[in-house]
Amino acid sequence: MIYNIIIKMKCKKIFINILESKDTIQEINDKITNDLQGYHIVLENKTFDCFICDFEQISENDVFWSIDMKKTIKKCTCFMYNSYKCSIEIKKKEKIDLIIWIEENKEFELKSIKNNIIHNNVMENIVELDSILIKSEVSTTDISFFQLFGFHKKYHFDQYRLLIILNMCNINNIENEEFINELIDKIIKNSKNERKIEDDKNEFYKIVLNNLLNENAGIYDLYKNYRSKILNRLSIDSQKKYPKKIAQMNNPFQKNEILKTITYKTIQNELFIMTELNRKETFLSPQNSIMIIKYKNWNIAEIEKTMEKIILASSGENYEIILFIDFPNYLHQLEKIIENLFYNYDLLFKVKIILYGGKMGKLNLSEMQKLLIMSNFVNSINPYFFIVNINSWFPPKYIDFIKKQYNESDKIILLKSSNVINLNTGHIQYYEANNNKLYNYFIECIFPVIDKKLFDKINYKVQLFGNMNKFKELKNFLMKNGTINELKILDNFNKNTLHVFDS
Repeated sequence: MIYNIIIKMKCKKIFINILESKDTIQEINDKITNDLQGYHIVLENKTFDCFICDFEQISENDVFWSIDMKKTIKKCTCFMYNSYKCSIEIKKKEKIDLIIWIEENKEFELKSIKNNIIHNNVMENIVELDSILIKSEVSTTDISFFQLFGFHKKYHFDQYRLLIILNMCNINNIENEEFINELIDKIIKNSKNERKIEDDKNEFYKIVLNNLLNENAGIYDLYKNYRSKILNRLSIDSQKKYPKKIAQMNNPFQKNEILKTITYKTIQNELFIMTELNRKETFLSPQNSIMIIKYKNWNIAEIEKTMEKIILASSGENYEIILFIDFPNYLHQLEKIIENLFYNYDLLFKVKIILYGGKMGKLNLSEMQKLLIMSNFVNSINPYFFIVNINSWFPPKYIDFIKKQYNESDKIILLKSSNVINLNTGHIQYYEANNNKLYNYFIECIFPVIDKKLFDKINYKVQLFGNMNKFKELKNFLMKNGTINELKILDNFNKNTLHVFDS
């Protein structure tokens, strides 16, 4: 690797050529001040291998990067105090313009550049893992694996762990040396202990899944895509080991006993955990899904009241309720609330609680990002789902009403009128929407019902959704880009409702 430095405008230009097919690290330790804001790095790979290039910076302010001349802007990862990093994948014979900068003209340092060959191109390109067992993608007779672990490679998580260890062994970072050594020891120890119970596949897959979640290499993981596919496959396989088809007529459980299951799901490279609670005598797929949104300044009592209104309004229906929480410490409280609701109301329903499962703390999500994430956990039979704001009174018999009114062409269904409450003022008034198509862009979205496929191609991470906290904003976005042309607005069939005003 060679580099040359040229001063130009507000960025210092650096040329980096990757000339050899091997891992390299270059200490730069270059600081800029005064009128310069960052670096324009021209990165060119002249080899026939793919690389992950890590650029480490020192700054007192947030650091940003872009590879398309600031059309798309991303924030560098802060992995320790005042230390930032961004990782760029560069393919063989590829050339990339990378800009790294800070918004204010303060001292900023490009500390080092590290290039690592990507050894797992084949595995990274696997769309899905149809089996956790290694087939033809990679050799199972890897002598280096056997020397390290003491047994032969058999599963995809074996290969992933080997790649992680090889990468960390190449890291020259004294500050994180203790973390790296501890993680390597943990991975090897976990792997050996797991093999002792391999014959009991039920317990084996469960323990491997839990261990992998705790073996998070963070910024040193160059194989996050592969890891996500393995976690998905393990979660699917572990669910297969616990059959849920139990005859209802000879059910040995009491009606108020609760079955609790935990499922892991990766959505656009982020891990989420779903805790599902339902009656032990009920193992059927729900007919409908009801999603609760608008969590700003919420409390447990408001969640309980909202769920109770849904239950009372949906007697005789089969449905699931889906929630999202930001903090794990809310989970236990919510479970107690849900158990009480199961006990007090002898109705058929289940509840899913979604929680971010990553190791970097909670995600800073907008209300509509949470909605888009929750839509990935809908598992009902009907082709649509319901949305209700916290503190709203769900319309009585609404599920049955929609079933009779629904057409296959419907994308978004709204109620024409309802009592609405402004939570900021406490003022309640009667609202009625204008049916004219010209007013579709402006109307209040009262108890929306959504086509399950409407969000399939939406990436919740897009910056646009980061500040979107009203369903009306999401609806207008879908109208602007042509996803939907008009709304279906139904006359109010029951005035005994209360909708939290969104605008």
